[in-house]
Amino acid sequence: MVRFVPVNEEILPKARYEGEIINANCNGTSNSGNPQIILTIMVSGKKDDGTTVCNTIYDYFPLIPKMLYKIRAVCRITGLFEKYQAGELFDEDFIGKKLLVDVEEEIYKGKEQNKIAGYALISEGISPLTAKDGANIMLVPNKNPSQQTMEPPPADSDIPF
Repeated sequence: MVRFVPVNEEILPKARYEGEIINANCNGTSNSGNPQIILTIMVSGKKDDGTTVCNTIYDYFPLIPKMLYKIRAVCRITGLFEKYQAGELFDEDFIGKKLLVDVEEEIYKGKEQNKIAGYALISEGISPLTAKDGANIMLVPNKNPSQQTMEPPPADSDIPF
């Protein structure tokens, strides 16, 4: 016999949650035929009544130049940046990695679901990214939930890279 605390999988309200990568496919292909990484992330949190809720969310990382910032950010956050720099990532590199996930709700093909709007370091709660020129930038939520903007951090920022 095994004892466990059951959780209910349901649509999570917009917030920052803890997440764990439970599956990865580094050999995926996008609808447009480009290579992509697909991560499966188990996101969990507590409701006001104290019950634990979770949701499994898939996030897609097209491996095309204008979209590499997204997987680069996840690699920095999860300690895989050297592997990213080497240009070689494997499914097992991602599995079990923990991070903070900014979750939003959306309607996709007529069905309500969660999507990931950003990632953050668990220890610091910030989302560091690096622009093409090497300048530090942060992912900043936009009022339009389908878009993100990148802005330079304040001059007195203590972002470590």
